[in-house]
Amino acid sequence: MSHPSGELILDQYQVIGEVWTPAPARAWVVLRPQTQTNHLVYHLGPFDHVDERRRLAEWVDAVARARESHLLDIESFTLGHARDAWLVAPYTGNHHDLVRLPEVVEKRGGQLPSFEVERAVGQLLDALDAAHEAGLAHGPIAPEEVLVDRRGRLTLELFALRRRLDGLRASNAELRRDEVRSIVELGYKLLTGIDAASPPIPAGRLIRRIPRGWDSWFAAGLDPTRGFDSPLAAAAALPSSIGADTAETTDTGMRAVLGRLRASLRDRASEPAPNGAEPDASEVSRAT
Repeated sequence: MSHPSGELILDQYQVIGEVWTPAPARAWVVLRPQTQTNHLVYHLGPFDHVDERRRLAEWVDAVARARESHLLDIESFTLGHARDAWLVAPYTGNHHDLVRLPEVVEKRGGQLPSFEVERAVGQLLDALDAAHEAGLAHGPIAPEEVLVDRRGRLTLELFALRRRLDGLRASNAELRRDEVRSIVELGYKLLTGIDAASPPIPAGRLIRRIPRGWDSWFAAGLDPTRGFDSPLAAAAALPSSIGADTAETTDTGMRAVLGRLRASLRDRASEPAPNGAEPDASEVSRAT
């Protein structure tokens, strides 16, 4: 399906250009002339079975239920006459193009300073926590699935869509740890410029004058047999959360994200365990 520049999509969005996406869809940057606002339009399908369209509708409902976070929002959802579907989402790019995390890192020389890594990791953990609350499961997150807006805000693109379309719905503790571990791996590469080995080279040996606590955070999060049990546990253990010495400070938005994550962790820790059971000791120990 070709949509050249200037063509109308869904009778109200004027095509600016097609953009690449790792999601199971084609994507275009569009202009809505009535409001003079840019958006992303995704086209999916065709779907041969009604169950596929039902699963897509359920995914849209789950995204809508997710609290406000760093998940890409879905502004509208339309089923087409050709057994296909259309999603409209906010445009996160700049005035040139849609921007993804690997492109930003490459332009910065392959590495980011520690306070920016913490900001990025915190935002992604916030997105993951909101997704888990909404019952969404994605699997390990790839850097190409992270969108970056003009203010440096990160957004996960169409989280869990591919898995839901494949008929995979349920999550489990192992999958959630894999998702969190993928964010820890991403943080390690953002900070050091290299992929995390097993065991990882301590970041303190590769980067001078980084805050204390990064090495222990990476060691815990990259543990192949365990890792952090939840995004909340990973956020609570971030270096700034345990009083690491650093001259760098995160911005107000980042402090709000980490504060929300830690507050959610405290609230959940205070809730009574189901059926009178004791809380999982590993979760409590990682959270404190």
